[in-house]
Amino acid sequence: MLRNPHFKARDDEKEAYLVMAIRNKHPELAEVLIRQGVSPDALHPLYGPAIINASQAGPRKLVKSLIQAGANVNKWHEDDDCCKAALSAASEHGHLEIVRDLLKAGAYIGLQDSVKLALENGHTTIVELLSDRACRVKRVNVDLLESAASYGTIELVQRLLDTKPNFSCKSAALSKACEAGRAEIVSLLLSEGAEVDTKFLWYLDGSYLHPKEIETIRYQDNALVLAAKSGKENILQMVLDDISGREEAELTKPFPLVNYGLPIYKKKALVKALAGCHQRALTVLLDALVNQDHIQEYEYDTLRAASEVQNQQVLQDFSVLIGEERRPYFEETMSHLHEILLGDHRLILQSLLKEAGENYLQYIDEDESDVLPPIEVAVSIGNATIVEQFIQAGIDINLGETLRDAVRNQNGHIVKLLLDYKNNTKSTIKLSGVSLFEDALMRGEESDYSIAHMLLDHGVIDDCSEEYGPTPLQLAAESYCITIVERLLNLGHTVDQKDWNGRTPLHSALSKDVISALVSAGADVNARDSDGWTPLHTAAEAASPGAIGILLQSGADVFALTNDKRTALHVARQYGPEAIETIKILLGNGLDVNDRDERGSSALHNACSGSSVKVAELLLVNGADVNVKIIKE
Repeated sequence: MLRNPHFKARDDEKEAYLVMAIRNKHPELAEVLIRQGVSPDALHPLYGPAIINASQAGPRKLVKSLIQAGANVNKWHEDDDCCKAALSAASEHGHLEIVRDLLKAGAYIGLQDSVKLALENGHTTIVELLSDRACRVKRVNVDLLESAASYGTIELVQRLLDTKPNFSCKSAALSKACEAGRAEIVSLLLSEGAEVDTKFLWYLDGSYLHPKEIETIRYQDNALVLAAKSGKENILQMVLDDISGREEAELTKPFPLVNYGLPIYKKKALVKALAGCHQRALTVLLDALVNQDHIQEYEYDTLRAASEVQNQQVLQDFSVLIGEERRPYFEETMSHLHEILLGDHRLILQSLLKEAGENYLQYIDEDESDVLPPIEVAVSIGNATIVEQFIQAGIDINLGETLRDAVRNQNGHIVKLLLDYKNNTKSTIKLSGVSLFEDALMRGEESDYSIAHMLLDHGVIDDCSEEYGPTPLQLAAESYCITIVERLLNLGHTVDQKDWNGRTPLHSALSKDVISALVSAGADVNARDSDGWTPLHTAAEAASPGAIGILLQSGADVFALTNDKRTALHVARQYGPEAIETIKILLGNGLDVNDRDERGSSALHNACSGSSVKVAELLLVNGADVNVKIIKE
């Protein structure tokens, strides 16, 4: 159809057909359309000019036909947020002869994208062909110099530098060369005045970032950080030497910005060297940090230990721990290192403790960052040996959270160490939220409540009880722990002490032994909470026939009503065999199956609303009235 000279279509449609013929590799059809007079500057709304598509896909003959027909070889098309011309397309795809044809036709190289794309795709012959022309422009493009620093020859980089690029262009190229590990290019760029940006230059407007903002924003990596990431210690040393020379000059100025940015970049470089397992690069960085205030002494000692050849496994473990995608702050890095040393490399840490002693520990303790101190890491992983060494070294311990971790981990050995430390130092425990005693009871079944007993032995229970939470005796009663209940009673804890909701320990007790102990100690079996509930109500709600039985034997009032006039039968659980047994006991002790609360609801209403068929059947058998109506909703 398209080959028919009488084919009828709008001009824009014919242009689109030409571009699609080129893209779908039908050069003969494209030639026909050109001969029929379709514009050589044909434009597809999505794929752009015909000359760009032909230069990208070929063949050369088709490109020459378009050129001969008068195609504009410098026409641009924006695709995926980047602009591309025919020369760029041919260079990117390695079409050397097409590149030559386009140059002869006057293709413009001013923006140098063609050289950059040829460089990045390894088309060296095209690079050589284009580079002389690219270097004739007044000043090279930053992207081109970056690409040359990453992929090009040293001769090409030199030719580009001869065009006198600006400061930011050379600095960006230096970063690329460091990242690619190209030592000779790095050396050349430094000799030509390229600088490592250590001042947090804000490139959008050419101004420097205010020092107060430096710590709060993660900036792109500079040449120093990228050199550390590459692991090439010779490149890293060159960069550090250059920084050192400029640092001395900068410090003489009234506002030495390098003071603010450089320490942060050096710490980022340390993280990169650690994450990449670059032991020699780490050593070079640490050598440059001697007698400097960029890191604290304990941090330096820890990193130096990790940099030693015999400790290579430390770096490998660290790299696995943070993962490839994570980019932690320096402080997070130190926390990870402590975790590794405390967990799998304890001999290394013990060596550090032996060499640095109390100073090492004290530096850790005085760190005001959010880093988890090694003492807390040791507790969390259950390393009692290291905890004991820390205590013997005299380090101040935040007993609250440290002891809480040990209690929650049910590590009795560490709990005892910390409690002995508390008594010896007369320290106080500062905690908020759940008390230590509650934590111990919640996890007590794992250790027969031995840690709860330990807290009692050391008198800790009075140091950490919540002001408005459950009382210690309530917690023990709720935990079914008769031995703890008896100890608390012997210690003089009030048997009917109420919590913020007015509940007594007997309200929480479901164990027959615990109920008996509380009743024997004088507990009021008919005590009411703020809602009027008695212990019998809570036992019925929990469907505990054993608890109900002993409460009734101890004098509990089976007819007791809550504030909204509900009996124990109203609140009794509706499901399970214990629920059936509970209701039988309550009915057997005289409760009326048709008792109504203040809304007029009976136990049958509750059973029906909960779809509890078995309970409803039991109530009906015992005379429940199906005609009872609710008085008010």
